[in-house]
Amino acid sequence: MSQGDRVVALGALASRVLRTGKLIESEFCFDVTVEKGEIIRFRLFEDSFAVAQAVT
Repeated sequence: MSQGDRVVALGALASRVLRTGKLIESEFCFDVTVEKGEIIRFRLFEDSFAVAQAVT
């Protein structure tokens, strides 16, 4: 979804942590602001608890 200079992208990913072998399955949201063709702000929202659990 985009409006003006702001874009929001929703998605899901799965990746495996090599050290533990655990699988991370997480939804995410990118929130990007663009000005004059350049990214001036980038935020990533994800389930950081799930990531922390997978690496320990």
